[in-house]
Amino acid sequence: PNPIAGDQATMAIKTESGDTEVVIDVFNAAMRRIWTGGWMIVPPNPGNRAIGGIGAWAPGSYLVKARIKTSAGTERILSPIRLIVKR
Repeated sequence: PNPIAGDQATMAIKTESGDTEVVIDVFNAAMRRIWTGGWMIVPPNPGNRAIGGIGAWAPGSYLVKARIKTSAGTERILSPIRLIVKR
């Protein structure tokens, strides 16, 4: 759910055949990367992953960007989302 008041948020990323890796970056209001994470896609691996440690972030708005790497050596950049952290 958004806004987030706890310590983690679960991201649901739809992957397709041929996708090999998901990389997520989170940026603060100053556009500084404050969190990055990724995982290899191994079917039937679900596309849900948690962003942890949010309890240490300042309240506010964050930009979440995700990209998917493919076996063809290309990347798909997904539409960014806003994550709101409240206390």
